[in-house]
Amino acid sequence: MHFTKEPYKINKNTYYLGEIIRKYPVNLTKWVLENGQNDEVLDDSGIVINTENGIIVIAGCSHSGICNIVEHAKMITNNNKVLAVIGGFHLRELDENTNKVIEYMKNNVEEVILAHCTADEVCNKFVNDLKGKIKVSVTEVRKEYHF
Repeated sequence: MHFTKEPYKINKNTYYLGEIIRKYPVNLTKWVLENGQNDEVLDDSGIVINTENGIIVIAGCSHSGICNIVEHAKMITNNNKVLAVIGGFHLRELDENTNKVIEYMKNNVEEVILAHCTADEVCNKFVNDLKGKIKVSVTEVRKEYHF
Protein backbone atom coordinates (compact mmCIF):
# COMPACT_ATOMS: atom_id res chain seq x y z
CA MET A 1 0.00 0.00 0.00
CA HIS A 2 1.27 3.45 -0.90
CA PHE A 3 -0.15 6.46 0.99
CA THR A 4 0.22 9.85 -0.67
CA LYS A 5 -1.54 13.20 -0.98
CA GLU A 6 0.24 13.74 -4.29
CA PRO A 7 -0.89 12.34 -7.64
CA TYR A 8 0.59 8.91 -8.24
CA LYS A 9 1.20 7.23 -11.59
CA ILE A 10 -0.14 3.68 -11.33
CA ASN A 11 0.86 2.67 -14.84
CA LYS A 12 1.48 4.27 -18.24
CA ASN A 13 -2.02 5.76 -18.55
CA THR A 14 -3.59 5.52 -15.10
CA TYR A 15 -3.17 7.94 -12.23
CA TYR A 16 -4.36 8.16 -8.66
CA LEU A 17 -5.42 11.80 -8.31
CA GLY A 18 -4.16 12.46 -4.80
CA GLU A 19 -5.55 15.36 -2.81
CA ILE A 20 -7.97 17.35 -4.96
CA ILE A 21 -7.42 21.07 -5.52
CA ARG A 22 -10.68 22.87 -4.77
CA LYS A 23 -10.97 25.48 -7.51
CA TYR A 24 -14.77 25.55 -7.63
CA PRO A 25 -16.79 26.37 -4.53
CA VAL A 26 -18.15 23.21 -2.97
CA ASN A 27 -21.62 23.47 -1.48
CA LEU A 28 -22.29 19.80 -1.26
CA THR A 29 -25.32 18.18 0.21
CA LYS A 30 -24.64 17.25 3.82
CA TRP A 31 -25.02 13.56 4.46
CA VAL A 32 -25.55 12.26 7.96
CA LEU A 33 -23.96 9.13 9.39
CA GLU A 34 -25.99 6.57 11.35
CA ASN A 35 -24.78 8.12 14.61
CA GLY A 36 -26.22 11.52 13.60
CA GLN A 37 -22.90 13.19 12.82
CA ASN A 38 -22.34 14.96 9.51
CA ASP A 39 -20.44 12.92 6.94
CA GLU A 40 -17.55 15.39 6.75
CA VAL A 41 -14.74 13.93 4.69
CA LEU A 42 -12.03 16.52 4.25
CA ASP A 43 -11.18 15.06 0.89
CA ASP A 44 -11.45 12.03 -1.25
CA SER A 45 -9.75 11.24 -4.50
CA GLY A 46 -10.23 9.36 -7.71
CA ILE A 47 -8.57 7.71 -10.65
CA VAL A 48 -8.04 9.04 -14.14
CA ILE A 49 -7.28 6.98 -17.23
CA ASN A 50 -5.61 8.91 -20.03
CA THR A 51 -6.53 7.44 -23.41
CA GLU A 52 -5.74 8.50 -26.97
CA ASN A 53 -9.29 9.87 -27.23
CA GLY A 54 -9.47 11.72 -23.91
CA ILE A 55 -9.62 11.04 -20.19
CA ILE A 56 -11.97 8.90 -18.13
CA VAL A 57 -12.43 10.13 -14.57
CA ILE A 58 -13.54 7.64 -11.92
CA ALA A 59 -14.67 9.26 -8.68
CA GLY A 60 -15.59 7.87 -5.30
CA CYS A 61 -18.07 9.99 -3.37
CA SER A 62 -16.84 13.36 -4.65
CA HIS A 63 -16.71 15.07 -1.26
CA SER A 64 -14.35 17.61 -2.80
CA GLY A 65 -16.82 18.30 -5.61
CA ILE A 66 -17.05 16.39 -8.88
CA CYS A 67 -16.16 19.49 -10.92
CA ASN A 68 -12.99 19.90 -8.86
CA ILE A 69 -12.13 16.25 -9.40
CA VAL A 70 -12.54 16.56 -13.17
CA GLU A 71 -10.47 19.76 -13.29
CA HIS A 72 -7.76 18.12 -11.17
CA ALA A 73 -7.69 15.11 -13.51
CA LYS A 74 -7.36 17.40 -16.53
CA MET A 75 -4.45 19.18 -14.88
CA ILE A 76 -2.62 15.96 -13.96
CA THR A 77 -2.97 14.45 -17.43
CA ASN A 78 -2.58 17.73 -19.30
CA ASN A 79 -5.60 16.59 -21.30
CA ASN A 80 -8.76 18.72 -21.46
CA LYS A 81 -10.88 16.26 -23.43
CA VAL A 82 -13.09 14.36 -20.98
CA LEU A 83 -14.67 11.24 -22.45
CA ALA A 84 -16.50 10.22 -19.30
CA VAL A 85 -17.00 10.93 -15.63
CA ILE A 86 -18.07 7.90 -13.61
CA GLY A 87 -18.98 7.77 -9.94
CA GLY A 88 -20.92 9.17 -7.07
CA PHE A 89 -21.50 12.91 -7.26
CA HIS A 90 -22.44 13.41 -3.58
CA LEU A 91 -25.61 15.27 -4.58
CA ARG A 92 -28.75 14.64 -2.60
CA GLU A 93 -31.03 17.56 -3.43
CA LEU A 94 -32.37 19.44 -6.42
CA ASP A 95 -30.73 22.77 -5.70
CA GLU A 96 -28.53 25.43 -7.27
CA ASN A 97 -25.41 23.33 -6.72
CA THR A 98 -26.96 20.44 -8.66
CA ASN A 99 -27.84 22.83 -11.49
CA LYS A 100 -24.25 24.15 -11.58
CA VAL A 101 -22.84 20.62 -11.78
CA ILE A 102 -25.23 19.75 -14.61
CA GLU A 103 -24.18 22.87 -16.50
CA TYR A 104 -20.50 22.07 -15.94
CA MET A 105 -20.95 18.52 -17.23
CA LYS A 106 -22.88 19.73 -20.28
CA ASN A 107 -20.00 22.05 -21.22
CA ASN A 108 -17.01 19.89 -20.29
CA VAL A 109 -17.63 16.16 -20.75
CA GLU A 110 -18.95 13.74 -23.34
CA GLU A 111 -20.55 11.22 -20.98
CA VAL A 112 -21.74 11.12 -17.38
CA ILE A 113 -22.29 7.81 -15.59
CA LEU A 114 -23.86 8.39 -12.18
CA ALA A 115 -23.41 6.05 -9.23
CA HIS A 116 -23.92 5.79 -5.46
CA CYS A 117 -24.46 8.87 -3.26
CA THR A 118 -26.35 10.62 -6.02
CA ALA A 119 -30.05 10.80 -5.11
CA ASP A 120 -32.57 9.25 -7.50
CA GLU A 121 -34.26 12.60 -8.12
CA VAL A 122 -30.87 14.14 -8.92
CA CYS A 123 -30.08 11.28 -11.32
CA ASN A 124 -33.43 11.86 -13.02
CA LYS A 125 -32.67 15.58 -13.38
CA PHE A 126 -29.28 14.81 -14.96
CA VAL A 127 -30.92 12.42 -17.42
CA ASN A 128 -33.71 14.87 -18.30
CA ASP A 129 -31.55 18.00 -18.49
CA LEU A 130 -28.69 16.45 -20.45
CA LYS A 131 -30.74 14.29 -22.82
CA GLY A 132 -29.66 14.99 -26.39
CA LYS A 133 -26.70 17.10 -25.24
CA ILE A 134 -24.30 14.49 -23.83
CA LYS A 135 -24.59 10.81 -22.93
CA VAL A 136 -25.89 10.27 -19.41
CA SER A 137 -26.87 7.15 -17.50
CA VAL A 138 -27.04 5.61 -14.06
CA THR A 139 -24.65 2.71 -13.60
CA GLU A 140 -25.68 -0.78 -12.61
CA VAL A 141 -23.90 -3.59 -10.82
CA ARG A 142 -21.71 -5.60 -13.18
CA LYS A 143 -22.14 -3.06 -15.99
CA GLU A 144 -19.22 -2.85 -18.43
CA TYR A 145 -18.22 0.31 -20.26
CA HIS A 146 -16.07 0.54 -23.37
CA PHE A 147 -14.55 3.79 -24.57
